[in-house]
Amino acid sequence: MLFRSVSIAFFFYMSSKRLKKEIASRLNTEKILLESEEKYRIIFENNSAAMAIIEPDKTISMVNEAYCQMAGFTKEEVIGSSWMQHIPPKDIERLIEYNRRRQINPNDVPKRYEFTFYHKNGEIKHSLMSVTELNNKKSILSFVDITRRKRSEELLRESEERYRSILNASPDEITITDMEGRILMASPAAIQIFGCKNTDEMIGLSITDFIIPEERERTLSQIDLMKQRGIKGLGEYTGLHMDGSFFTIEVNEEFIRDANGEPSQMIFIVRDVSDRKRAEEEKQKAEEWLRTLSVAIEQSPVTTVITDLAGNIVFVNPKFTEATGYSADRKSTRLN
Repeated sequence: MLFRSVSIAFFFYMSSKRLKKEIASRLNTEKILLESEEKYRIIFENNSAAMAIIEPDKTISMVNEAYCQMAGFTKEEVIGSSWMQHIPPKDIERLIEYNRRRQINPNDVPKRYEFTFYHKNGEIKHSLMSVTELNNKKSILSFVDITRRKRSEELLRESEERYRSILNASPDEITITDMEGRILMASPAAIQIFGCKNTDEMIGLSITDFIIPEERERTLSQIDLMKQRGIKGLGEYTGLHMDGSFFTIEVNEEFIRDANGEPSQMIFIVRDVSDRKRAEEEKQKAEEWLRTLSVAIEQSPVTTVITDLAGNIVFVNPKFTEATGYSADRKSTRLN
């Protein structure tokens, strides 16, 4: 009987000891978990990126201060609401589909993607979102506001469209290049003057590819002067047609500047002046021929008289004066 009582007492002692140890272990585990949760809560709350935790039923259970600053809402206004309330209709279907596929296979959807959201003031803003799926089907979302970048991209697109409209409407041969002289855009007139089939045939080529080889060094020197010292002006070059023929062009250049006033691109206005040059050369030849003819008449041993259509003498050579006795100042006499 005594042995049985001792055995029972020992059993209870050992059970109590194990229970205390198990309780202590559990308390320690709970303490570690609480400390871990507190640590991650502090990291979540103080993260510079906007963050939110989404429950499986699509409700927002937690957001940090950076999220509130980005969206303009307080935590109380956001927590408990559905994430779909904060998304414009045009993005809802895509995000719901991503969410559905993520529940089946997290690797079946992008980890990062752009979307739009409502700011509290009603403005639609742009964000880049990263999603991490947890084992309990909750999702941790991290956001970066890219509204300014998207607006800059939109302004750039609008600016390029304006350039394109101007180029398409311009009768001038206009070419826009980067700062290295590589062609970015060209007007239809420029495409035609150089004998290209379309814009794509010009894009990426150097502006000097359309100048004869003998003048390319001079062209590059002029571009360098423009970059380094701002020296610009009208220049005359020999253009190179795609079929290999030459023609005379007149080129004026200018910078296109960025928002900070720094040169970012170059614009070249080109004109085919071949016809004008030919006309100038023909005029020069005609003037030279007239000068030669005038000298020949002056020195001719034959009497020469030139009249207008009414018969009034407008010119006599020295031989006429010698033969008739009429001086050059009396040449206005009318011939009958």
